[in-house]
Amino acid sequence: MTAFALVGGLCSVDLATARADMFHFQVMTVRATAVGPCDARLAVLRPRLRRVSGYRGFELVDDVTRVIAVRSETAILLPEGRILRVLPKSISADVFQMQVRLLDGRRRLVDTNLRMPTGGTLVVGLGPGVEAGEEATLFVLKASEIR
Repeated sequence: MTAFALVGGLCSVDLATARADMFHFQVMTVRATAVGPCDARLAVLRPRLRRVSGYRGFELVDDVTRVIAVRSETAILLPEGRILRVLPKSISADVFQMQVRLLDGRRRLVDTNLRMPTGGTLVVGLGPGVEAGEEATLFVLKASEIR
């Protein structure tokens, strides 16, 4: 009986440690246009999207959430065959550090290291810019603790 309790205790410690090294990661793919409505699901983010991108119309194209582990690369398939590779490097009290690569086939569109606050939001954009009058693709990244 004592051996069982000891093993059970060790398993719960390992589970707690494993959980501390994991977090929720969300990537939203957004189509941005110079004019147009804002998707109701993006209403909270609209002021930030406008400020960061200069675009005024936003449509949510895709929304993916994964539970990912520190030091374990995760590939997320995005619309148009793009792949987002996320390699979390560390989690501190309130900051996630990760390497992010956005690939279009073999071509790297984004390859950078990021520091994000817990629950923070980061916007990455691809496109010619609102001045060119064409649409762009925005990727909204969020990282949050597992509770």
